[in-house]
Amino acid sequence: MQFKPAICYSITRWPSRSNLIYFFNLEMAHVTHTEREERGFVSFYEAKARVWRFYASHLYDMCYVSQSSQPKISVEAVVKRCEKKTVNCESEFYVTAKSSNAGSQLMLWKMIVPSMKMLQWDSLKSCTQSAEPRYKPKAYSVFCLERPTTLVGMKVLPQNRDIVVLQSTQKEIELFNCSKMRENNADLSCRRIPDCSLIGLPSAGRGLMSFNRLRPCQLLASDVDGNICIWTIRNREEARSVVTAETTILASQTMGVRDLSWHPLHISLFATVGESRKLCIWDMRSLGEHKPALVEEVHDATATCISFNRFNEVLINTASEDKTIKVWDLRCMKKPFYAIRTLTGEINKMKYSNYMESVFATSSNESVFIWDLSQIKLTDDSSPVEHEPLFVHGGHMGKVTDFSWLFCDRHYPLSMCSISEDGPIHMWQLNSYAFLPARKVDRTDAVKQFKPVKEVQSSSAASGVKRSKAAKLQRSAAASK
Repeated sequence: MQFKPAICYSITRWPSRSNLIYFFNLEMAHVTHTEREERGFVSFYEAKARVWRFYASHLYDMCYVSQSSQPKISVEAVVKRCEKKTVNCESEFYVTAKSSNAGSQLMLWKMIVPSMKMLQWDSLKSCTQSAEPRYKPKAYSVFCLERPTTLVGMKVLPQNRDIVVLQSTQKEIELFNCSKMRENNADLSCRRIPDCSLIGLPSAGRGLMSFNRLRPCQLLASDVDGNICIWTIRNREEARSVVTAETTILASQTMGVRDLSWHPLHISLFATVGESRKLCIWDMRSLGEHKPALVEEVHDATATCISFNRFNEVLINTASEDKTIKVWDLRCMKKPFYAIRTLTGEINKMKYSNYMESVFATSSNESVFIWDLSQIKLTDDSSPVEHEPLFVHGGHMGKVTDFSWLFCDRHYPLSMCSISEDGPIHMWQLNSYAFLPARKVDRTDAVKQFKPVKEVQSSSAASGVKRSKAAKLQRSAAASK
């Protein structure tokens, strides 16, 4: 069953490029006017929404907002590459949300973005003829699975986008094969039994999970007490199977865990950060001693999140409650390579870009920040530098809970999906011309006038007539001789 949200759109008609901005009910329709007055939404949040909508057409190439009253928990996109700009770019992403019946939901959304050539030709036609655009982004929900428990985290298997693991407030981790849920007669009720259950955590889950991108079906997870378990899911196709953790690291050795991640370029390394303010690098080849291979104090307060660089194997980012972001070189941990001081609250999420080496994003309070390391000045000491972010997405009215990069493609380098506690799902593409002028973003064809198919066919037909006339002249000349 597909759930298509009602949307309305507005277009900024610039001849140089196209901007499609899609909005739907940004003024929190699920909250009554009296409740909004009590919470201060009328004086602050609605004014903030009006200001954001006014400037949105100058900041985004495309922005799609789908409103719902269910608070969102986590989101993860199935990254796809678009090799040809004449073909629509598709992206699927999973979203977990709280349900109205004291449970949770797992939803699969699909977004179709037109190519830059189509958007540019549509913008030029709308500018000259005042016509309604034909090429619009589309987003809809493919299925919605009900769960009786409260979900706290979700991860998608990188090697198979249909395999999803869900972590709830219970000790057990559930695995589902979502390829069976795309059918019309699939059982999507809360009574559905998971395809596989992962057991081994001593206490309830915290939403901290990570799949190994180099070794298929190897999952790393932690609970609220800081215990770490590692599973290798070999028999995931067997229905109702139970997998026990191969390795368990107790909380006494982990020193508290707030975030964890596998290394994207080394098959046996993973990292953890937590209340101890220390960064721990673990090696699977020496886990028998239950001691990390590297331990370094990286912050003056509790470390909240961590992210490896997908292009450089020695760079790793850490963030803390003291509003600082630090970039470390694993070869020399005496002082950070970069140190950034932010002016917002605690940073709860941080992820490197899938396409650009020096670009990463963070979330804090109601905003998503995009940073570019190539524009940060180096300092002689390890003191943080007050650096302005490359861009701030401020369209959310509630706290941002999670975000994910949508595409891994040179034509859409800064596209993202972000969710918040107030319910909306934001899918947006940053204006790369305005914010990345020095980078060679491959969108040269987007500023050229795109000729429609009819004109191309007429020109080819005319050239065919010329070739036929030349052939007749050659035959007549040969006959006369």
